[in-house]
Amino acid sequence: RNCQPPPRLPALRPLFAMGACGAKGPKDPAKVKLSGNLQKKIDEVFARMDKDGSKEVDTAEAANMFTKGFGAIATKKFFDDIDKDGDKNIQYDEFVSYFKRVMATGAYTDKDVIAELDNLLTTGEVCGFQTVDEPGSTKKVDPKKAM
Repeated sequence: RNCQPPPRLPALRPLFAMGACGAKGPKDPAKVKLSGNLQKKIDEVFARMDKDGSKEVDTAEAANMFTKGFGAIATKKFFDDIDKDGDKNIQYDEFVSYFKRVMATGAYTDKDVIAELDNLLTTGEVCGFQTVDEPGSTKKVDPKKAM
């Protein structure tokens, strides 16, 4: 039985990933294995953002990456999605973990994610991916600082 959305309706992927057509739903992000090609692209993007080589991306480094006029908004969303400990820096492990949560949805192929990362590298435009929440997140959000 084919449990994929029709090719011309990629917007339905999240429904199929969440259990439509008898699918099992999202995977545990901790059990997701990234393909070699996707891992290489993730490493390339992180290295390009991490200008000082500190193995952390701060808000200024991230904002420099988003060049299409939405720098502040894109940077805030980027950090909200990825900076799980809320320290205003994205460590390499957090970055990789984010993409495991993306892939755990079942809504994207490696090709989809690599294409978006290539787009980020060439145009500075960022894509907000759907993710599976990770249990045990220690991020604390100050409601006074939330937009």
